[in-house]
Amino acid sequence: MASGMDVAGPPWYSEYREVPVRALNRSVRNILARLLNPPSVVLTDSGFSKDWKGLAELMGFMNDDISNFESMRDSYTLLILKDWEKQKDSMIATLFDYIQQLERYDILEDPTIKTQVENNVKSYLQRQSKEMEIEKPLQDCEVSSAMEYDDMKEDQYKYMTTQDVQTGKAMYYDAFVSYAEEDIGFVKKLISELEKPEYGLKLCVQARDLIPGASTNTVCAKLIEERCTRMVIILSPKFLNSAQCDFQIKFAQSLSPGSRGKKLVPIMYKCCDIPSILRHIAICDYTKQDLQEWFWNRLAMSLKAPGAQLSSQDKTSELDNLFLSMSSSSSSEFSWTQSSSPPTSSDVFPPIYPTTSSASSCAPPAPATSGEVPTAEAGARGVLSLNDIGQIDSDESEPTSDPPKHKKKEKKKKGKPSIFSKFKHSSQSSRSTHC
Repeated sequence: MASGMDVAGPPWYSEYREVPVRALNRSVRNILARLLNPPSVVLTDSGFSKDWKGLAELMGFMNDDISNFESMRDSYTLLILKDWEKQKDSMIATLFDYIQQLERYDILEDPTIKTQVENNVKSYLQRQSKEMEIEKPLQDCEVSSAMEYDDMKEDQYKYMTTQDVQTGKAMYYDAFVSYAEEDIGFVKKLISELEKPEYGLKLCVQARDLIPGASTNTVCAKLIEERCTRMVIILSPKFLNSAQCDFQIKFAQSLSPGSRGKKLVPIMYKCCDIPSILRHIAICDYTKQDLQEWFWNRLAMSLKAPGAQLSSQDKTSELDNLFLSMSSSSSSEFSWTQSSSPPTSSDVFPPIYPTTSSASSCAPPAPATSGEVPTAEAGARGVLSLNDIGQIDSDESEPTSDPPKHKKKEKKKKGKPSIFSKFKHSSQSSRSTHC
């Protein structure tokens, strides 16, 4: 049978390649369902049935999906159109391409369907145009660069407090105040007492000084680490239940683990359990009425005391220095047990073999006067230097009458003497001298 689709030229629906199927209204869908729902026993040259089942196969539905649609006992064409329009490639032109593959020219040449589709597309495009006008920004891109704004390039630490904006430069503070929102009344009293001319301190208070809109924890951590010399902690039951306060106190403590920089200054505002992280730090107790006359002066002096701000190297190596000092002190016990003067580098790390140079610290002592024994004198002083050790070794060495060859064999058999064996030897000799 001859068809109008054989005429040279693109089909009438080819211009709808970019218009989705959801643009079709209920009327067009019902017409298509009325024509495709009846089962057809005639197959196309490609083996598709010329009804809704063939259309579903061309749309990509599997046999299980088609059986599921069939079990719903509803308008099958409406069901597959509703499910298929969720896909990105579900365009009106693609739908009618499938209908052409089914050789349903009766649908393609139906003037009612053609007119209905044209009206649906026109209405859809008008709605899209209105929506785009509503969503269009009020500012022109040529006037404002808001459309090209990159948030990651913005320095969020340039303006963190209201004083930064007012002065145009970074403002530094004597202390950052960490408190619970319920204790804001005491914080105001704290500000009025410490910022008056008598003390002249500058406090950083989140509710008063921080600019809204920034990440609270990020900005607070930056202020505590770089802009504030110390951090005042207002302890109360509400404070202990605040997650933000818990973060601030742990972050500040990490900057000075050994509290050598006196970074944290706790204030007991209301009776509560002291956190374990603060139990080794002296606290200003506001709850004791008989001590309040000294309270503000003590607090102000603790904030004004110098030396709280550690350098970056001190902050990163404070624990390392502590361990190094402990190891150094334990090593020096071998050479200066009860000496009143501090040890020198040669005392802390003595050479294994005594040198013969006259300028060496291990040079032999001056000859003893009559009736004096060097080892006994050293034992009475309670100090054993390397000179005494050398003297003891020389006294107890083998006689010089032995052949040199015998000495070499003995030294080879004994091996190199260790410094610990020398100390053991010297202590035994000292005890025998006293006896």
